[in-house]
Amino acid sequence: MERKSAGMQNVLIAVLALTALLVWQRPDPVQAVGGGSWDTDGMMVNTTENEAERLVLVDTTAKTIMVYRTEGVGQFRLVAARSYQFDVLLKDTSKNDEIERRNGITFMQAFELYAKRNAP
Repeated sequence: MERKSAGMQNVLIAVLALTALLVWQRPDPVQAVGGGSWDTDGMMVNTTENEAERLVLVDTTAKTIMVYRTEGVGQFRLVAARSYQFDVLLKDTSKNDEIERRNGITFMQAFELYAKRNAP
C-alpha cells in the first residue's frame, strides 16, 4: 500500500510540475520518466506543442494513454483514453491495409487482429 501511495505522490508531483510549466508557458516540455533519485511507477507525463494545450499521461505498467485538455490554471479535462496492450503485441503491420490505409484501428480491432494472428 505504501508503494502505491508513493507512486501516486510521484504522479501528483509530475502534474504539479506540469501545471507550473503551463502557468509560466516555458517552451520546453516537462517529463517524468523515472531515473534519477525517484521512481514514477511507470508513469510518464508530457505536453503537446500546439495552440490547444494538452497533457499526455502514459502508464507503461497498465499500458494506457490518457490525453487531457487544459482549461485554465490547474484544470484538466479528459479528452481521450486508450489501452495499447495489444498494439505492442502486433508484429509488423506495414503491409496490413486494415491499419495502413485506414484511419488507424481501435483497441478492439487490435485485439481481434492479434487474436486472429495467434489463433491455434
